[in-house]
Amino acid sequence: MFHPTKNIHHPRFAQSRIIIAASLLLSSCGSAPPPASTAPEKKESRKAEKTFPPTWKGLLDYIDQGWTDLRRDVGDLPMAAPDPKFKARDASLLYIAQSEQEAAVQHLLDERFPGAESAFIDLRVLPEDPTRVTEHGLLFLPFPYVVPNGHVHEMYGWDSYFIARGLLSTDWLTHVRLAREITGNLIYQIKHYGTVLNANRTYYLSQPHPPFLTRMVLGVFEKTEDERWLRSTLDAIRTQHGFWTSERHQTPTGLSRYRAQHESGFDPSGRFGSEESGIENYNPVCLNTLLYVMESDMHEILSELGELSEASEWQEKADARKTKINELLWDDQAGLYVDYDIVQENRHPYPFATTFWPLWAGIASTEQAKRVVEQLAVFERKGGLRASTKETGDAWDAPYGWANLHMLAVDGLRRYGYDDEAERISLKFLRMVFDEFVEHGTLVEKYDVERAESGIEAGTRIPYSSKDIGFGWTNAAALTLYAELSKQGKESLQSETDHKP
Repeated sequence: MFHPTKNIHHPRFAQSRIIIAASLLLSSCGSAPPPASTAPEKKESRKAEKTFPPTWKGLLDYIDQGWTDLRRDVGDLPMAAPDPKFKARDASLLYIAQSEQEAAVQHLLDERFPGAESAFIDLRVLPEDPTRVTEHGLLFLPFPYVVPNGHVHEMYGWDSYFIARGLLSTDWLTHVRLAREITGNLIYQIKHYGTVLNANRTYYLSQPHPPFLTRMVLGVFEKTEDERWLRSTLDAIRTQHGFWTSERHQTPTGLSRYRAQHESGFDPSGRFGSEESGIENYNPVCLNTLLYVMESDMHEILSELGELSEASEWQEKADARKTKINELLWDDQAGLYVDYDIVQENRHPYPFATTFWPLWAGIASTEQAKRVVEQLAVFERKGGLRASTKETGDAWDAPYGWANLHMLAVDGLRRYGYDDEAERISLKFLRMVFDEFVEHGTLVEKYDVERAESGIEAGTRIPYSSKDIGFGWTNAAALTLYAELSKQGKESLQSETDHKP
């Protein structure tokens, strides 16, 4: 089902898969911390010093440099552990779970920061009830990861899926290894912190993020074919599914819900009412699509591992959820998938770009996909797709368009054979990203797609700076959308961008 890399079994990938699998054979996603890798000595400046030419290749080189600049590991703790939200301390707090081996983590820190250097980290064990934490700090993760941009140092939950897709869009061993390590950190979070978190700070321990884990697991597996590693992910996947189908999130409709806007990732937006209330009253398209994907992926993973009986059970779960999604979330009059209001027992008339997610997941029928495509004009603007049709002033509404939403929408269109539409939207978004890169020297997390602008210039509502490096999922979108273009589309884009004044 992992269609973003559907050509992975093409002969040209065979040799690289063997090399990658052999190279990663000894790595693990378990809880024991690996040896700390050597971090660059100076990462204070997150703006790449190198000047990149205003060409498409220049943009790709900038993205490649970005993966290095946005990478964090244990060696970066002096920079990552302090939290600008709080008053500076003599020693920054680093927390581990009670289930972790404190001595092993302390040994890792002592080795990486010998002598007096270790004094800047105050290693603590989380209380049994994490809500009792009164002095907040960074949550330990054993593997390297990629942060969204240059002014944050935490690993963010759903950002990591899109970042991993960008890394996996190449066959570079270092990129595949990093995607595997990022996935390992999510599995570590589930095992030790209960779920995939918004980010690895203690104040996020009660804030989960949308569940993309199985997409990442299959993406890594299709590059490495490491069945031992694949089997090691099963318990975390079962736990993650149980979290989102527990009494807290399950509703009488048989579908699931978020309990707060920050759980959805789409915060803020007018989609669910006020930021502090309302969202628990909806079965959202996004969450239930992701749970369908998780259930379908588990069928695929277990079948690959020869666990056919349990695989069948997961397929039954997926089929039941697909039926419910099409029964409750499909608005035949609007020709869109929309969220379902549990209280009012009706569909919520708030067109949102998650309407393309059931196409990405293969939930829609051929006719439903056709109807959604007929509504493209509702979302499509000069720079691509806007998040919603409502202009509320919130980040996840009009006029803003987001890289991650473009990735899934284009995947969905291509899955159902709407390649012309996918090509058109991809080119709109990529041209905008390139033009803003040439003007400002950076990529940002969202754009004003009505104006096809980044908003870096003064007077806009998007507070970005040309000094930022990144953005992680925009890097990924540029790589993956470009990779899926037709030969003619690539030639057209390169010709346009390479001849810009």
